[in-house]
Amino acid sequence: MGPSLLIVLEIARLPRVIIHYDTGSDDLLCIASSPSA
Repeated sequence: MGPSLLIVLEIARLPRVIIHYDTGSDDLLCIASSPSA
């Protein structure tokens, strides 16, 4: 477990944030993980 794993997790999170915005679920997670919120 190192920085590379964290980077992969961050990249993998991006599509989820978009999906959450589309479905309207996990609003707090979207706000917390979106720099534009």
